[in-house]
Amino acid sequence: MLLSAVNFDTNMLIGLAVDVLVVALLLLFAVVGAKKGIIKMSFGLITMVAVFLGSLLLVSPVSKVLINNTNLDNQLMSALERPIGAKLPGSYSFVYYHDLDNDPETPDELVIDKDNIPMPYDYVFEGTIYQQFGLHKLMRPMVENTLKNGDSDRIYLVDAITFSIASIIIMAATFIVLIIVLRIIMAILMRLLKKAVASLYIAYFLDRFFGLIFGLALGAVFILAAITLIQVFQNASFMEPVITALNRSYLTKFVMDNNFVYAYIVDKIDFRSILSKLFPGNQA
Repeated sequence: MLLSAVNFDTNMLIGLAVDVLVVALLLLFAVVGAKKGIIKMSFGLITMVAVFLGSLLLVSPVSKVLINNTNLDNQLMSALERPIGAKLPGSYSFVYYHDLDNDPETPDELVIDKDNIPMPYDYVFEGTIYQQFGLHKLMRPMVENTLKNGDSDRIYLVDAITFSIASIIIMAATFIVLIIVLRIIMAILMRLLKKAVASLYIAYFLDRFFGLIFGLALGAVFILAAITLIQVFQNASFMEPVITALNRSYLTKFVMDNNFVYAYIVDKIDFRSILSKLFPGNQA
């Protein structure tokens, strides 16, 4: 009798400890939210999205301005031409569009000049290891893009490749610089907004209040995600102690029993078969 009472108390304490931990996490998120305020709490997410989308929208036009108004692309092409030209066979052969099948009704085919004879582009690295690795297929979009946007209807193969690589390098560098610049701009806006809010008591109060609400919401999402992840793997034998502890709780068990996210996932994905492949022979 005494032993069963001890077991009951232990089970109850375990369940209570789980619920206390969940509530403590919620309160922690709420306190952090109230301390930071809604502006600072949401600013990180807003900044990340705004900076990424802004950089994505601006990278192409800014890169075009740099290419059209500076000598960056030519300098990069010159630096790349020697190593690429030395490594790739046929680098200084012309590539262009030509009517190979003599059919005016069909589009011209992409060809490469082989001893003044137009050959299908796929022959570009014929008989070399580059052909076996399919490098010509990887390079084809570069060649087509350069012919489409270039001033000439025929170009050296090496020029098509170096122009494309130089353009990619410029776009990548531009994207990184845009992210840094936009991040600085957003940080300045954040500082100005915080000063404006701090000068008005009602705005300051609302900022902290909604920060608390936002913190609670983030905490709830975090806890729900953790519980959902646990439920996804609940049939694995190594999860048995965790599930047992959660089932002894009240609040957490209620969330588990009414977890709409887990119910949706289970309805769409067969986790039992996935787990059986991931953990063969380790199912409870």
